Amino acid sequence: MAAAVPSFGAWLRAHRKQHAWTQESFAEEVGCATITIRRLETDRYSPSPGLIQRILQVLNVPAADHSALIAWACGIEPVVEVQAETALPAPPVRPRPRTALVGRETLLRSLYTLIIDPQVRLVTLMGLPGVGKTRLALALADAEPLQAEFSGGVWFVSLVDVADPAQVLATIARTCSPNQATHNDPLTVLTTLFRDQRVLLILDNLEQVSAAASDLSVLLDHIPTSSLLVTSRVPLHLYGEHSVSVPPLALPAKNAASAAEVAASPAVQLWLQRVRAVQHDFILTDENASMCAALCRRLDGIPLALELSAARVPLLSLPALVQQLDKGLGVLGSGPSDLPERHRSLLQAIAWSYALLTPSEQQLFRCFGRFVGGCTALALAVVGGGESTGQFQSAVDDSAWSQINPQLLYDLEALMRHQLVQRESEQLKGGPRYRMLQTIQTFAFQQLQEQADAADYSQRHAEYYTWLLETLPYPVGTADWRTLIEPEVPNITAALEFLQQSGQLAAAARIVRHLWHYGDMAGRFTDTRAWISSLLAQPDTIPLELQADLHHGMGRLALKQGDFDVAAQHFQQGYEQYQRIGQRYGMALMRDGMGLTAMYAQQFSAALLAFEDSLIMWRQLNEQRRLAGTLLNCGILLLHQDDVAGASVSVQESLELLRSAADQRGVGVSLCHLVLYALLQNDYDHVSGWLDEAEVIAQRLGDQPQLSVVRYLRGMLAALEGDYPAAASWMHDSLAMQLNIRDMVTLVRLLEGCAFTVGMQGSSLLTGMLHTAAQAVQMALGNPLAPAEQRFFGRLRMEVQAHLDATTYDHGLHLAQTMTWQQVVTVALDSLNEASEYLGQPTSA
Repeated sequence: MAAAVPSFGAWLRAHRKQHAWTQESFAEEVGCATITIRRLETDRYSPSPGLIQRILQVLNVPAADHSALIAWACGIEPVVEVQAETALPAPPVRPRPRTALVGRETLLRSLYTLIIDPQVRLVTLMGLPGVGKTRLALALADAEPLQAEFSGGVWFVSLVDVADPAQVLATIARTCSPNQATHNDPLTVLTTLFRDQRVLLILDNLEQVSAAASDLSVLLDHIPTSSLLVTSRVPLHLYGEHSVSVPPLALPAKNAASAAEVAASPAVQLWLQRVRAVQHDFILTDENASMCAALCRRLDGIPLALELSAARVPLLSLPALVQQLDKGLGVLGSGPSDLPERHRSLLQAIAWSYALLTPSEQQLFRCFGRFVGGCTALALAVVGGGESTGQFQSAVDDSAWSQINPQLLYDLEALMRHQLVQRESEQLKGGPRYRMLQTIQTFAFQQLQEQADAADYSQRHAEYYTWLLETLPYPVGTADWRTLIEPEVPNITAALEFLQQSGQLAAAARIVRHLWHYGDMAGRFTDTRAWISSLLAQPDTIPLELQADLHHGMGRLALKQGDFDVAAQHFQQGYEQYQRIGQRYGMALMRDGMGLTAMYAQQFSAALLAFEDSLIMWRQLNEQRRLAGTLLNCGILLLHQDDVAGASVSVQESLELLRSAADQRGVGVSLCHLVLYALLQNDYDHVSGWLDEAEVIAQRLGDQPQLSVVRYLRGMLAALEGDYPAAASWMHDSLAMQLNIRDMVTLVRLLEGCAFTVGMQGSSLLTGMLHTAAQAVQMALGNPLAPAEQRFFGRLRMEVQAHLDATTYDHGLHLAQTMTWQQVVTVALDSLNEASEYLGQPTSA
């Protein structure tokens, strides 16, 4: 055959023309690039056997001629007759794991069921670097039921050292039949060896030579009774392929605290197994369990990372190890010297996957390193792709996807295919979010920092999140606004840190002027106040209007925490700044805040004057929602002036305006005030309905401070009606939230309510402690409770003391004087929990 034409290229060109195909149409039929056909016909390309097999099938060449033509085209030496053996030789010895497999029982069972199905010929185990794909494949290979299913044996072939896709079949042939593979076509060797045999062929580490997928497809056609199990970081994209993702090991539950709860996690079990190999006397205790759980979470449950970190335990304490991980993955070091090179460190394992990416995919991978906690495709387009935010209406523009560069979407798909990026659930708007595991993200950030333009990424990142906050199309404080902001808080915080470190304080102030509303809703008063304080410490770098906005935010947050003097100072400064620039909206906001601070200082005339000024300006500006807020504050003032009925009327007027303005948060706050005033007047008729509506609103908004108030009021209602178990449960929930929120005015009321609840159940010591703590907080705030509330709680104190042992109660009063209010609250939480459980009340949360 070879003598009839000068080369295979000439033979191919002649046969193509016989079918009247152009090079372009023929390439389309074969499924390859036109340039490949052009190079084949000029003998400038060394093809793989799989490609030639497809060409021969398209040309309708008889199957009997395929082996010789494939050998000719691929430059293989003349075929030596391969004798079929009467008995299949034993598979070569495969690696034997030296440690027990942990946490994969369910996955092993499902894989076994899949692999033994005769209709399933190809299974690909995919997963991120170090997740344990090879270890899982070896566990399957050793399973006796699986070996019984495959009478021809389970054959394991490592492709870890193969770099050329054209050598994959040859490597498989050399591993399975070294004597026959030396001078023969590998496809012929494997076909002869496994013909009519029920064989499972495990191909380990295929990702770097995934272009050999077409050759594997041909192999499957030639051994129709056998199956392939492949480990790879990318799918093969072959017809009939079943792709199975190998996840990281399950992590401890977020609320796991005890050693028993933490040890139930497979990730922790593996970590403990490897720790005890280097420090046999290590014991998991209730004291170190939470730090152990934090370490395993920081490593995302990746087996390789867990094993490498375990080796560092004799050198570093657990807190120090977690702290070092925040600086990079280098602290994990290298594993055993007899492991493959890229499995000896997590950095090498991830770097291996990174090296398989194209340059544009690597660029997007590095860009992910700038984000914290994931991002949207639009954020990637702006920060990584250099898109201008000016072309998008907002960060939740539904048409944004159609304007993103398609190449970025292709690259994003590739990162997901390589198991380096995961897609999260859909947001309310703005499209899906994408994220990296923390270990992968740390590597990506390190790669980004090595680039000359790393600072440009940080700048675009900060500008994008500033733009996001300024263009969100929802009013601040709505459920939609909170839903969109919540997942972006880690990114927004990172942007703030960059802007401050780079001295861009005006830009940082633009972020904080919006972000303080989130801090208010989420109960993150202290953190948010720290941001504002750091910016206001350098006022010369920030425009006057932004300074005034920050003073307003600081005043509102300080009010929540009972720092009335601080609040008054910031409201006054903000008012003067708004006045200088003639911004009446801001002036009205500040006068409203000044009225509240004057009221808490019992300067009622000054408070009334401030509120009246604010009301006048709101009416002139036709700001119904803000008008309603100041009317609500007028109600609080009337309460402090001992006019409870008048306070209720003012709040009712505020509630009607807030309902018309669809201000859900304001409605919830007004309802809680109505409940409080009703309780002070012993009027319980509408209280349950108001609380139900207020709780629905608080839960929808994710408004933790308001939710704490609702639960306190539910507990107060239950206690007043004599249902002390229910009261204990509600009070417990509210008190636990207040440890973080620290809404100090609510805390005073809550401590008094808890004292009444536990006192009516006979807890003399704790009641005395709670009364002391309530008094101490109230004195520190400057007596923030209205006269009607003082009388109300005074009456409850007298009622409860009549049921208590006076000596023990007095001891509680003195004991609490040696403790902080936080310590008293911690004791109370345990007691309230025990009380609700003992008396049969389920946890209200």
